[in-house]
Amino acid sequence: PALIRGAGPLADNIHGFMMASFETTALAAAWMLYLLALYPDWQAAVRAEAEAAPDGDDRLDALPITRRIAKEAMRLYPPAPILARACLKPTTLLGHDLKPGQVVIVATYSMHRHEALWAAPDRFDPDRFAPGAPPRHRASYIPFSAGPRMCVAAGFAEAEIMVLVSELVLAFDVAPTGPEP
Repeated sequence: PALIRGAGPLADNIHGFMMASFETTALAAAWMLYLLALYPDWQAAVRAEAEAAPDGDDRLDALPITRRIAKEAMRLYPPAPILARACLKPTTLLGHDLKPGQVVIVATYSMHRHEALWAAPDRFDPDRFAPGAPPRHRASYIPFSAGPRMCVAAGFAEAEIMVLVSELVLAFDVAPTGPEP
């Protein structure tokens, strides 16, 4: 049955998207604020950037440090720490035969911290995403998944996280209040 009486699968999907996007965006912003609390120099850089950024359409382009920190926060604490996909047809993956309906789990959290993909993978380092940073494997960073199942609102979510956190940092100093989670 439809979640919204009489609305059908389209409305059900929209409802699902809204819930999924709210939760993952809030989670990513919360982890970014946590990291800024741990690294006050980066927090000061976000605040200075936000103070200088224009209002309007050019605001996001004026927040390159904030963007780098958002990306690094989502690398360390991806909003979707695992991705599950069901096979549609018989296939072989890394020598394993998979049948239709079998589920493959991609551990995004583990992949984002794998030593073969990242130097010092557990270290907070927004400069990994700076212009001119060493290139990385195209599948090493997938906080929004990848390919045909990639989050349709990835760009919007990243923008929302950047604006939300930069505005909060303008209004508040964030600091750790207890032991590391």
